[in-house]
Amino acid sequence: MNEEELINHRLETLTSKCLNTPVGEEKYFVVRVGDYIGTWSDWRSIELLTQRFPKTKYEVYETLEEAEIAFGSCGVRTPLTAKRLAEDAANRKRRKPTRKRRRGVRARKTTQSKSKTSLARTVRAPESGYDFHIFYDGACWPNPNGPSGSGIVVYRDMTLFSAGYGRHALKGTNNRAELQGLLDSLRLAEKLQSTGVSVQILSDSKYTLCAMLDWSPDWIANDWYEHSPKELKNLDLIIPARNLFQTVKPIVDLVHVKAHSGVQGNEIADALAKKAKEDEVKGFKILKGAKLADFVATMNLHSSRAA
Repeated sequence: MNEEELINHRLETLTSKCLNTPVGEEKYFVVRVGDYIGTWSDWRSIELLTQRFPKTKYEVYETLEEAEIAFGSCGVRTPLTAKRLAEDAANRKRRKPTRKRRRGVRARKTTQSKSKTSLARTVRAPESGYDFHIFYDGACWPNPNGPSGSGIVVYRDMTLFSAGYGRHALKGTNNRAELQGLLDSLRLAEKLQSTGVSVQILSDSKYTLCAMLDWSPDWIANDWYEHSPKELKNLDLIIPARNLFQTVKPIVDLVHVKAHSGVQGNEIADALAKKAKEDEVKGFKILKGAKLADFVATMNLHSSRAA
């Protein structure tokens, strides 16, 4: 079987899996791995991507709501065409610098990143003036490629309100676990947005905060590449988190809090992330009321106040 026959066979297999439903029944395709990440509603775009980029991986959902829960509220991407893919490839090839230039780009970027002050403020404790405070954290051990999990904690009017933990991965990283915690926090903020409240989101993860506040504008300008031709890691989480952050930005203040500094919300989020890792919670479990109070009691945190 030659290369063309192999491609045709792969496309027939994919078609039989995804198009075995009645005509007119709409599907949504979420591409998590590949050169084009996002949600599509047309099979032709997926067909082109899998044909041109064999490493493309995607999932199929019945409704847009299910796709957005899995990937984030990013909307449906414009259908792809063979002409557009060819133009993108040509543009990317023109942008690719020589090895000599590449060293200079890396050196300049490294110098800028060290001298640039982060937009993420560091606070000693949750600040008053917000209706909700959300803490998030992630855990992975050994890191990388060890079991991981995420946890979030919610305070309403500075009083402990609810918490959640899960997103277990057998082979994860600490960065991915923290990104997942950020994504869950932003999804909650999005649900609160229509109520007209204000939200402060706090974390000890400088990686996730800088990704949202400092680095993403340069990444977007560079077509989601860190240093050409080095691709960014964790784009399947960074892109939906960035899109969500832009949506909820009017009501959200994203700030940094020092790890293990005695801030109750941060300590609980850290403990929940470890619990998700150890209990292998793949979904997301919610703790409220007596169950949450019992969990906090095991940590010897007597107060339910955020600060």
